Amino acid sequence: MMCEWNTLTPEEVGLTPLEKYIGVKGYAKAVKGRKCIDFSWRINEGYSITPTKREKMGFVSIKDKRIDLGEKIVPGKLYRALIEAIEQSAVL
Repeated sequence: MMCEWNTLTPEEVGLTPLEKYIGVKGYAKAVKGRKCIDFSWRINEGYSITPTKREKMGFVSIKDKRIDLGEKIVPGKLYRALIEAIEQSAVL
């Protein structure tokens, strides 16, 4: 199974889920004026939230501003981290 995980070529036809949800055609229009954050989990580090900046080719993580939440999320800490990451994220 692990050898076959990335063998299918994705179809590049039609609207993306984001475009369908927002109701526009084109990725650039769908993300115009919007911010993005990266919520992730790493086996030895736990959860983290990273703000991003928008560049010409998409969103890029601002790694030095990553907010580590640890292996267990404490009530209220996730909310504060989300607000902080959204505020630190930048749009083009």
